[in-house]
Amino acid sequence: MRCALDLGGLLAARDETIDDTNAYDAWVYTYCDDDLGSDREIDFVVTATPRGEDAVVPALSFRTQIDFLWGNGVFLPADPKQVCLPDWAPPQAILFALASPPQPLHLDADGEPWTCCSSACLDSEEEEPPTPPATCPLGATVTASTLFTPDPAPWKKFSCMELDRPDLTVPEGSQRVVYGPFDTTSCATDGTPCTLALSSGTKGLEYSVRIEPPVGSLVRSMILPPQVVDAGTPSIVAPPLAYRVLLRGRVELGQVLPLQLHCAIDDVELTRIANTGANTRSFK
Repeated sequence: MRCALDLGGLLAARDETIDDTNAYDAWVYTYCDDDLGSDREIDFVVTATPRGEDAVVPALSFRTQIDFLWGNGVFLPADPKQVCLPDWAPPQAILFALASPPQPLHLDADGEPWTCCSSACLDSEEEEPPTPPATCPLGATVTASTLFTPDPAPWKKFSCMELDRPDLTVPEGSQRVVYGPFDTTSCATDGTPCTLALSSGTKGLEYSVRIEPPVGSLVRSMILPPQVVDAGTPSIVAPPLAYRVLLRGRVELGQVLPLQLHCAIDDVELTRIANTGANTRSFK
């Protein structure tokens, strides 16, 4: 039985910055100091995050177990295994652009269609429908993820720590590496692609790319089919994104019912695109 409180999930030490020596010291709190012969092993998750936007290697987290030993009246320094990072190529600029044709969203009283790039035009106080552009550049939040699976031989040779496994959907012995999120809403202009910074690893990497358009967009979020990025990959081309559904109308009853009676409307679901978000309301 442990003699201390549950320490799971607590921060064990302050962040430590490593410059040129590649060596680090972490001062952590111990426990059971009044019972030095008890179980004094603690499991730690060690996270290594390269600094700056130009960092070459990805951030990884590791799991290690340290036994705080007592000898000759002092605590003996704990010596965990090594923090090892992949020898990947630095992230390279990958061109990325999204666009979609404008869509008719509304027919006014004169039967004129309001064809727009977003639902914001429905809030316009203009009486005449806007002139639609030929295409709608689309900004989005883009996230790309890949898997890092170390080569067991050098991992063992250099006494590297075991990779942590925070995501149980990832195979054991691997870790998901995420680049982004990249916000392309500011660079998405007509004819000008944005750039994503992705590494090609050592011999190319396969990425899962998620696209999340902003609120009010006419297209849905999407996860692209697997995208392979190698040293010669110039761009990622996204397929057309599926459109959201805009429903406009009203539910009418045949007669006015007394307030005390229950009004049952079966399976009516309304989805509305608005500047405040996509709202879904169900009535039973």
